[in-house]
Amino acid sequence: MNTTFSLHAGITTWIFVFLVIATAIVMWYYYRYTIPSSSRLQKNILRTLRFLAVIFAILLATEPIISITRKSILQPLHYVFIDNSFSMSNESQGYKKKSLVNDFIKLIRETVPGGTLRVYSFGSNLKMISEDSVQFLQYKESATNFSEIPAELLKSESPVSSITLISDGIQNEGEDPTGKLERIHIPVFSVACGDTTAKKDIVIAEILANNPIYAGVVTPLRVNLLCNKLGGKAATIHLYEETNQISQKTITLSEGINQITTDYTPKTAGEKKITATLDLVNGESNRDNNSKTIFITVKESKQKILLVAGTPSADLTFIKNALQADTNLIIKTIVEIGQNKTLEPYNSRVLDSASAYFFINFPLDGSSPQLVQQLLTHIKTNHKPFFIIPPEQNATTKLELLSDQMPVRIKPGPAGSLPGQVVISGDNLRHPILLASGMADAAIWNDLPPVLRLNYDAVAKPESDVLLLFKSGTNILKQPILAARSIGNQRSITLLVKDIWRWQLSLKGHQEFFGGFILACNKWLTAGSDHERLVVHTSRKVYTLGERIDFAAELYDESFNPLSDEKITLELIGKNFKNTVQFNPINNGIYESSIEVPATGDYTYIARYEGTPHLTKTGRITIGGQDLELQNSTTDKAFLTNLSRNTGGEVYFSTIPPKYLEILKKLSTQNQSEKVSISEIPLWNNMWTLVVVILLFSFEWLMRKRSGML
Repeated sequence: MNTTFSLHAGITTWIFVFLVIATAIVMWYYYRYTIPSSSRLQKNILRTLRFLAVIFAILLATEPIISITRKSILQPLHYVFIDNSFSMSNESQGYKKKSLVNDFIKLIRETVPGGTLRVYSFGSNLKMISEDSVQFLQYKESATNFSEIPAELLKSESPVSSITLISDGIQNEGEDPTGKLERIHIPVFSVACGDTTAKKDIVIAEILANNPIYAGVVTPLRVNLLCNKLGGKAATIHLYEETNQISQKTITLSEGINQITTDYTPKTAGEKKITATLDLVNGESNRDNNSKTIFITVKESKQKILLVAGTPSADLTFIKNALQADTNLIIKTIVEIGQNKTLEPYNSRVLDSASAYFFINFPLDGSSPQLVQQLLTHIKTNHKPFFIIPPEQNATTKLELLSDQMPVRIKPGPAGSLPGQVVISGDNLRHPILLASGMADAAIWNDLPPVLRLNYDAVAKPESDVLLLFKSGTNILKQPILAARSIGNQRSITLLVKDIWRWQLSLKGHQEFFGGFILACNKWLTAGSDHERLVVHTSRKVYTLGERIDFAAELYDESFNPLSDEKITLELIGKNFKNTVQFNPINNGIYESSIEVPATGDYTYIARYEGTPHLTKTGRITIGGQDLELQNSTTDKAFLTNLSRNTGGEVYFSTIPPKYLEILKKLSTQNQSEKVSISEIPLWNNMWTLVVVILLFSFEWLMRKRSGML
């Protein structure tokens, strides 16, 4: 390492030299004669002390800085990543992967300069290991994930000369790293370990289904099979909900992808375990990939939306039709037609079961006090979200009851409705309501036909988002027309115009605009109802025996602010098994915990927060499902070849040729780089610099005092 020092000050070198010379001359003249007379040695000491004190004082005034420059040569590093997954331990046809990996590392270590080799093992996670510990790898990781490799390379301060990947290329977790490794511009040399011969096999690749689904509603389940070298044979597939068989189908296989579809009607709500199994086909080489399990959430019923209107209107009809276009919604209506009269009778269950309310021209001053109070109770107590187009004619008596939950504060405005158009407020173009329906385009809103602004003066609350304003002629009013509010677990939307049904009829080329707008409002409103104060999740639902199960939890208060350092327990229950552990707080309301389970089977976990109020979250996992590492035993030659060629490297099969070792030697000498680090020490604000100046003046003063000088 080469280190140099330099001094920088607020004056030029020539001025500083002039001041030094001038100070030396003045000090020599100042002590030429003293009273009383003193020796030459004493005069020279006094001159030196005064000279140094003045020079230091001048330096302090010019804000001097000492710069320290350190230069070092960085040796290029060679990274080796070893696949530590279970598939690497699969010995076939006398092929010994473990011993081969040990020989590879030995050759590489003998080729590259000392201290430049970095060795990692990877499976589900990436881990740095020593060169000597390679021989102790167990090759028992339950999954293979290449996606963490690019990020690890970017952490290196030294240049990276080469990347060597020792693997069978069978990837079953994470994303493909090829694109990111291409952008790093470092050659990847792949050493393919394993048998590249395609075997006769049938794999249950995936089960496709909507999630969530609804009890009593028919839902298709699709099972994808991958067939290799067994085309033309018959295969029987079974589908189960828990242990109850849903269907059994026999098909004639074709090479490649085969899809089987079955209708599934869940009878009850809850989390359902769906398993697909395949009967062994004659000639199949691997039966460990003949099953697949997923979990599907079944909800009690479709989402219910309640429309409440003060009078029948075209807006009510068009909004209802827009919501009914979503087959996952059940729409109920309460339409008032007079004092305490509704178009159809209703009961309190309609109010209780609704996920959101839409108020159109409601509440009027003549609306049923009982109905208004019931709705208000659900909004305040049960945090029901709502969308409201208030009534006109300054009907504010009952409307004021909702004012605390609305996004705006309103008061009676000028009489009569004002015609005009709505325009987007530029402050909230990224709001979910606009993004969800593709409406963050000012041109679309400018093409809408005019509507009537309700006669209210409105002011948005600080926590609200203003999405639309109103334009009358060429004037844009600075009052909100569409505003959304989300605070805690309460959401609401206010729209202060009427006759919006015209948007559906007159918008050429955007016929789905109106329906998309209404459904986007409903989606945003009901998204808040899914929020939970205690959230618990795992990385997946199906694990293999011996695999550690990691849990993560999130905890929030009533306003959905994160709660940290609280006590959350986790209980895992299975057949003849029960274990309770505590979550460890990480930060910002996030907690982690893990459990190892000794037996296969289905397990239920229960997370409990013992605070106020008491919170509980339950879920299910399965141990002993299809092992990802046994799903495919054939080396993925295509993946490794593509990865190496796209990054400028090469792929080798079952061996490391001398050519590869020569490339490593060459890269070790070509990619050296110089690291320069500069640190600065400001002297002008350093306490010790001031101490030196004071001490120099003090020593001079003491010597003069002892000599009796004036």
